[in-house]
Amino acid sequence: VEFSNEEPMDDYEDDFGLEDNALFMDPMPLKSSISSVERHQKRRYSELVISVPKLILFIILLTVGFVLYQKYYVAVNETIVLNAPVYLNSTLGYKLLSNSFSDGMSSANDFFLLENGLDTQINQAYCGVASVAALINSLRGIKTVVMEENKDYAYAPYDYMTQDDIFNECTENTVIYRDEDFDGVFAVPFGLSLEQGKAMLECHLPKKAWDVQGRHVDPDKISVDLMRHEIVKALNTKDSRVIVNFRRNLLGQEGDGHFSPIGAYSAQADAFLVMDVAKYAYPSFWIPAKLLHKAMASKDSCGIWNYPSGQTDLPEYLQFPRTSKQISEAYEELDCQAMYRGYIIASSKSTFN
Repeated sequence: VEFSNEEPMDDYEDDFGLEDNALFMDPMPLKSSISSVERHQKRRYSELVISVPKLILFIILLTVGFVLYQKYYVAVNETIVLNAPVYLNSTLGYKLLSNSFSDGMSSANDFFLLENGLDTQINQAYCGVASVAALINSLRGIKTVVMEENKDYAYAPYDYMTQDDIFNECTENTVIYRDEDFDGVFAVPFGLSLEQGKAMLECHLPKKAWDVQGRHVDPDKISVDLMRHEIVKALNTKDSRVIVNFRRNLLGQEGDGHFSPIGAYSAQADAFLVMDVAKYAYPSFWIPAKLLHKAMASKDSCGIWNYPSGQTDLPEYLQFPRTSKQISEAYEELDCQAMYRGYIIASSKSTFN
């Protein structure tokens, strides 16, 4: 086999696509080109190194944002269905109150105003009296509220009314008689009616400046929607308060007729926060609007009667009856008429529309 030292250049040109002078090019431009490529690669690498932390930070922020979205937005807007009372000292009860401040409404503002003057009823018959006192105390500082003559001077110089301070000449003449020897709240028909609760408020809220409405929840006239609308509107209105009169055992609680103020509304659960004045029995609780409506659409067997004089005109054995026959006789003397329970809305005429 013979080898030739002379091989045709055309073969190289064909194989590598080189021109005639390609093998004799100056190497400097080639090195310069390589250096440029290296610099470009280094720059891309540097950019990549810088971008990785940014990407990680972005992922972290995205994750945190998603968690917050789930915790606050979704948590506030998810629908919660209640079928029974949910007490405020439970996790869900606190969650509903917290979320009610985040729903863009002001339907929870009354909670703190009422809480500041909400005392436990001093006996088991004073739920109506305690509710009125809590409402009046929540309006402290408003000039049109009559507190100067009736406030408890044990707390001077601060304006504060106890349940004993609620009773004055006006309540004696228009609501219920009470003195050192006789307390009409403990006499037949026992406690206060919705109309008496309204009248007691009017003794402390002058009619020129305040509008006090008592709404008997006749289910044929006041629907759940109307009740909800009126109470929520009051909760969303400055210087407006609500007290409800309902039947406890229809909520699954022990007891019969009861009064307490409303502190908030949760659109998330369509429920109202009843700030229970009988703290020895139950803490404040959320109750679905439909169930509250049902409990208020119950009848007080002596919801209307010839108070206060009819009671003091009774003989003592009928004032404090011992038998069902005596109770029936007392009811007849008082001209008792059954009437639906309901709610009371007290509102300043200057702010309520």
